[in-house]
Amino acid sequence: MRLFKRRRRRSRRFFTVRTLLPLIAAIVLFGIVTATWSTPTAMMVAGATAGLVAGLGWLILARRYQARRLAPVAGTVHLGNISAYTDSPSPTLVDPESSAAAEYRDIARRVEAETTGQILQIAGVSPGIGSSTVAMNLAFAMTLDNRRVILVDGDMSQRGLSRFVHTGSSPGLAELARGESDLARSARLWAVGPTKRLPMVPAGEIGDDETILGSATVASALDQIADGTDLILVDVPPAFWSHVDTGIGAHADGTILVINEHTTAQALENAAAAHQDSGAPIVGYISRSARRPSGRVTWRGMALRSVATGLLILAGFSAWTGYQALRTWSGRQTVVNDLAAAADLLEPLPADALELPEFDEVVIPPVSSPPADSSEFTTYLIVGTDESEKRADVVVLLLDPNDGSTPAMVSLPRDLYLPNRCRQNYTRINVTFFGCRDEINGPTLLALTVSDFTGIPVDHFALFTFAGFEEIVDELGGIEICTEYPVRDRKADLNLPGGCTLASGDQALAWVRSRTTQELVDGRWRIMPGVTDLTRNQRQQEMVLALFSKAKNFSSVSELMGTVRGLSNAFTLDDQLSLPDAVRLAWGFRSTNLDEIHRLSIPVKDYTVENPDGTVKYVLLPTRSFEDILNEAYPDRISKALS
Repeated sequence: MRLFKRRRRRSRRFFTVRTLLPLIAAIVLFGIVTATWSTPTAMMVAGATAGLVAGLGWLILARRYQARRLAPVAGTVHLGNISAYTDSPSPTLVDPESSAAAEYRDIARRVEAETTGQILQIAGVSPGIGSSTVAMNLAFAMTLDNRRVILVDGDMSQRGLSRFVHTGSSPGLAELARGESDLARSARLWAVGPTKRLPMVPAGEIGDDETILGSATVASALDQIADGTDLILVDVPPAFWSHVDTGIGAHADGTILVINEHTTAQALENAAAAHQDSGAPIVGYISRSARRPSGRVTWRGMALRSVATGLLILAGFSAWTGYQALRTWSGRQTVVNDLAAAADLLEPLPADALELPEFDEVVIPPVSSPPADSSEFTTYLIVGTDESEKRADVVVLLLDPNDGSTPAMVSLPRDLYLPNRCRQNYTRINVTFFGCRDEINGPTLLALTVSDFTGIPVDHFALFTFAGFEEIVDELGGIEICTEYPVRDRKADLNLPGGCTLASGDQALAWVRSRTTQELVDGRWRIMPGVTDLTRNQRQQEMVLALFSKAKNFSSVSELMGTVRGLSNAFTLDDQLSLPDAVRLAWGFRSTNLDEIHRLSIPVKDYTVENPDGTVKYVLLPTRSFEDILNEAYPDRISKALS
């Protein structure tokens, strides 16, 4: 229970105006700056500035609060601080050379110099604040300074001073008030040094009448004592906290209030009103365990709060950004990726499934590479579908070496003629996107086909529609396309001027899809030379690299979040790709020079295949295995394999 109360007090001290107001101001400032300039550098500067504002705000408010706390009641004086720690409750007596004893001696001199009245109460603003210890040490200090002082224990409930008197607390002030004892028998003499004595009157037993201390008998006894003394110090309980007014305040000339660093303005107000009503208004106050902060400590505290606030704001902003990214990522569209189950379910085609005697240079079968080490690459298959979302129109395989080498990418023509495990025959690669009945979805069958051809398992795939491609390009601010002449393709709705153009999403898509690109030369439109399916593949790679370039060079968190939202909305991802995987991929590409990425191409041969109904279809047959193509890009693979 005590631990709970301490924590509650600490939380109350933290959630104060002087703490929360600078923090709120810092957060608002950070929000304004990042909304205006949202680059990473601006965010760091905003965090540092917000921290500085919070620190300065805390310093200003803390000083104002300290000044207000050190002058709690109008017309009173601050008599001093008791800040030095000591194990003894009476350092003025047992350790006169200590810092605490010196502080008590200074306060004792100020009490005599700056207060009026001969009978003064010493009261704490709340219980347990140490007013009895203060009263006792002030009396000791004055006695040692050759002042004639009498100490009276007027705290009938706690008897704080009487506990130090080994002769007992009775008879004392209560018995004196009831006429059961005289002053000589009620008083004790406390030895203070070899030759000095401090007269002290203990509390006694209060009995049934708790207001007896306000009697004329006590007033007469105090007047009698005052005739032969310089000062009478009366230890009394906190007036506002005590449930009974004993009446002793009626005999006092004033009250010295003892406060600490936890004293609130409301407690000061209540104590001042209670002592005023008792007849002994506050004439001064003493701060106990509350050193007035020095400039060095204050500036150090401001610096610490500035740094802590800046880091807290940046950490909170990062956490909020991460939460938004995670929430956006959680809402993405996903499709099941179970390549291993698909491979177990569908048997590979036999090597003699297709015979092409008239093309001896074509590798038969076209062309399965030997299985590679699955730990060699992390692979991503990027697939773009047509309007019907049934056929794959763009197929790009990205290979990210796990040893940190330069990544590679290869476009697979949509007419590439490869084994189709589902149909147990050869088909165009884009047909595999139909899937295999209800057993295997299209992306998985396509990934399996690519894995069979390359010999490298496909780890993840990302699917986009043409509309999604346009959306992500627009989200990234467009893609630069450069041509020597104005170009067009009416079938693909392509229309670009000559030179370099920041193309929108629809024009970028038209450029990637164009098969019959025309260019305007000398006022006449002509077919652009050399435009084939391989040209489309090259354009696809250029578009993918341009997207990577845009995505990896985000200049602000807002742009990053826009990219994340655009990717989540435009792409359907496999269910095995986690947010950390995507972050690692994006982070890795931030340090990659995209111009150095290996852009692989698959050499192909045109071929016409006859359909069962007598019609023919145009396909492309690979003339080299992917293993050979990959070894050219990564020569070390051969030496590693041999070793």
